[in-house]
Amino acid sequence: MARVPMAPADTEELHKLYRTLMKRLHPDVHVGEDEKRAEYFALAQKAYQDGDIVVLRSLEAATRHFDPKDDLAEEEDTNALATELELQQVERSAMRKQLNELENCEDMQLGKLLQDPEWVSSRTAELREAIEEWERTQREFDLRVAKLREAIDGD
Repeated sequence: MARVPMAPADTEELHKLYRTLMKRLHPDVHVGEDEKRAEYFALAQKAYQDGDIVVLRSLEAATRHFDPKDDLAEEEDTNALATELELQQVERSAMRKQLNELENCEDMQLGKLLQDPEWVSSRTAELREAIEEWERTQREFDLRVAKLREAIDGD
């Protein structure tokens, strides 16, 4: 699934759902618990990477029965902190990917070109030539129209 720009509220919800699911499902926090958690964990990671908020919403609803601890501040064990660190690393990786995509988009490339005086000069010359050609064609067209009108009026 290709990532598409999201509204800030959707992005915030995506991150919140992902954190909730990681606390609820992470194998380091729930060592030796049922295999279904591991399946849900993998699905949540994939959905987060794809920016699929619908799947994350569904997973959150489907896993409520696991009864998670909702407040990380109440958890003082190392595993919970490791989970939060992993979440931050995943988010950082996703942000780096988005930044890379933005830096390589057409608009950014054009912005870089516009900072190159040689490219701007070359492109300006090309456009001037195209305008001059269009103006020559327009003058020829106007002359032909005038001649046709004279021919019609002369008859």
